[in-house]
Amino acid sequence: MRKFFIFYLLLSFSYSFIFAQVEKGEIVNSHKFYFVEQIHFDSDPVPFALYYPEKSNIGRLRLSFGIEPILYGFFSYCFDYNFRNLNKGAIYLVISKKIDKFEKMVLPVYGDKSNNLIRIRIIDKDGEVFTTALKKGVVSWEKWKNVVYKISDFKFTKWAETKKVNGKIDFPILLRRIYFVKSVRGKRKGKIYIDDLKILK
Repeated sequence: MRKFFIFYLLLSFSYSFIFAQVEKGEIVNSHKFYFVEQIHFDSDPVPFALYYPEKSNIGRLRLSFGIEPILYGFFSYCFDYNFRNLNKGAIYLVISKKIDKFEKMVLPVYGDKSNNLIRIRIIDKDGEVFTTALKKGVVSWEKWKNVVYKISDFKFTKWAETKKVNGKIDFPILLRRIYFVKSVRGKRKGKIYIDDLKILK
């Protein structure tokens, strides 16, 4: 058992070393961006989640365990989903994180080739809501991949009582949701994992 635990720690470290691809000053898509902040998910052992439809038993958001995929630290977050016979559904990781400035967000996603969507929602200083475009974050791959969201990928979203002020992102912003959404042709059951979100400017 002790040997297995040591092997697991070494394996976790190896994943972190191999897949941590966006560091300070690294080139991303032919442009140089500087690392600003890394939002650690394993600092909260009980992630706050919302589900749509409510009370629909479509799965859960939980910490990884055992030998499940991890990049940084000791845990990742797992969207363990089962949309059953529903054509629509979503699992939301609820966050309230102030960000003064960014050019890109980089989210490591361990995909299951489900063709469902992983999206991010923010609120700017004027109270306008912006969500990443549908074309971004289609989970069409397996294993780890860095999903890069540029500012231009965030589109104004009519949400609740939100009113459009100027349709542009005005800083600072609040990071409010990272969520997994059932698409029309997406798989109904599976698991995807996300690890620490990186903010670049």
